[in-house]
Parts: sequence; structure tokens; C-alpha cells
Amino acid sequence: MILFDSPDNQCYITGAPVESKRKNNIIHVVGYQNIAAGEEYPKKGFPDVCLFKEHGGRYIGEYQLIFIASGYGTFQDRGVHYEVHAGQFLLIQPGIWHSYAPNPNTGWEEYYFGFNGPTLSNLARELFMINEVSLLKTHDSDYALPIFKSALKVAKDGDPESIRILEAILMQLITYIRFSLNKIPYSNESFLFKARQYMEKNLSKKINIDDIAEHLCVSNSWFRKEFLKETGVPPATFLARIRLQTSKYLLITSDKSIKEISRECGFTTSEYFCKFFKDNTDMTPGQFRDQMHCQQQE
Repeated sequence: MILFDSPDNQCYITGAPVESKRKNNIIHVVGYQNIAAGEEYPKKGFPDVCLFKEHGGRYIGEYQLIFIASGYGTFQDRGVHYEVHAGQFLLIQPGIWHSYAPNPNTGWEEYYFGFNGPTLSNLARELFMINEVSLLKTHDSDYALPIFKSALKVAKDGDPESIRILEAILMQLITYIRFSLNKIPYSNESFLFKARQYMEKNLSKKINIDDIAEHLCVSNSWFRKEFLKETGVPPATFLARIRLQTSKYLLITSDKSIKEISRECGFTTSEYFCKFFKDNTDMTPGQFRDQMHCQQQE
């Protein structure tokens, strides 16, 4: 039941994983970390799959809802950086490259749920569609801490009915967030989300930066200038990063051929894809796939 447990570093699991027969929902993990200023993040003892590796980021195969109860830090979602403050939530999607960490000067206290399954996943997707970005800002977050603490107690106690209770707690939490989200008509976060979303949806096509600006109904010059200001890289570089990150994810999680992945990620030829991949990773796609599979088996 308890994966690891110390005064400042707890992570309770309700099985490996536990499935609700009623709705086929799965609660993978319930936990928290309390990171003091200047302390290593994450703390020692986390499973290898949870750690941030590649360029300081990771992919996971589940949804995670994370609440920052105190402190301050940063969140990176597919290359876009956001500031994270106490009282905010992070919603992590399966298969999406991301990274987050507390500011070394402040640390933070985080609580989290990891989950999958049709009902819970649909609720999570609704949050993402409403808010547009994975950083959720609600009108009032005081309700969240007691809910997370009650979930930790349920998971720790190990009651036979704990999975159903945790499922109900999580559904209550997601539903509350859904109805308390701030609705911002337009912001740079929304602009970045829409640009990135267009890139991802059209990744297999030969899109260019002019196509994206036209889709957003803005001028090419404004788009390039604002995108560079907000992300620190030109949009073409960002698009190339998405192609690379997506190809890595497909190499790790699928049996698709190099040619299929090349086409799906929008490269003109598989030869160009292999050259681009090696220029950016010092490995061929095949070598990368073999290395990652070996690491997963260790």
C-alpha cells in the first residue's frame, strides 16, 4: 500500500494499479511532496518512471492532477514555460512532454492524483478544453487542500472500499475545478495554446509559419514577434521541437516503423528524418528506440 513514507515525502498507492470494476477507472497514485528552499527535487525514493530525464522533462502514461499548496515554481508544457504559484493546479496529459519544478529559493508543497479510465479521463479532458492550457487557475482553491489530505488518509488506511472512495473524491475535485475556472477571453497563454494545437493537429502535413499565422487571424510579423517573446524561440524552431518530441514518443510507445513515424511527424523523407534525429540526439531513431527499451527492462 505505501510506496514510501516520511514526514515530508509521501506517496501512497492503492494497488498496482487499482481498478474500479464499476467504471473501469484506475487510480495509479495519491501522494504529496514538501520541498524546502534549496532542497533537491524530486526527493530521493521516487520510482524511475516518475523522474524528469530527457532534457529535464518526461512522458507519462496517465493523467495527473497536481495542486501546489504553497511556494512558487515553473511548469513547461511542450516547450512553453509558465509560472506556477500557490493555489494553482497542473493537469498533465498522457504522452505529452512536460516538466515542472519549485523555485530553489522558495520550494513548494505539492499534492497529486495519478489516474486513468474513461470517466475520469473524460472529466480531465473537459478541464483542458475549457481552460486551454494545462495550468489551471481557479477563483478559489482553499477547498483543494482538505480534499487532497482526505484522499491521502483514505489511501494510507487501505480500506477495502478505498478505491471507490478515492474515485469519488477525485471526481468531486475535478468537478469543483471545472465550475470554478477563470474564463479569460484572450491572453498570450491562449494564443500559444492555439498555435501549438494547430502545429500538433497538422504535424503530418507540410505546414509553415504563414499557415499558422493565417489560422490565428494575425499578421506573420506579429505572430513571429510575439511567439519569440513568449517562448524564447522562433515558431519554426518550436515546430521542429514538436516533431522531434513526437517522434521520440512514438519510438518509445509504438511498434511503428521509422518510415511511418517519419511520415506521421511531417518529415519529407525517412532519410531526412534520420539525419534530423541524429543531428539533435547523436543517435539514429533505431538506436534511440533500442536504448529506451533496454532502460525500461532494467
